[in-house]
Amino acid sequence: MLYDARLSQEFAAKLLDGGHLVIGFYYPVGSQRDSKDRVQISAAHEIGHLDKAVKAFEKYRRKLEF
Repeated sequence: MLYDARLSQEFAAKLLDGGHLVIGFYYPVGSQRDSKDRVQISAAHEIGHLDKAVKAFEKYRRKLEF
């Protein structure tokens, strides 16, 4: 939950540019204060995939300063 539509859009866009499929959900899909980004994990993902995704989340979180 990012609680900020602009931040949710920007975070999802940066992750997508980095090769990670992340979908931002924000107003008008949901309420303005419940903005979130969603990822889906499947049994086909390996630990290395998850580690790579976590590192990307950390990288872009720092870049966007939240």
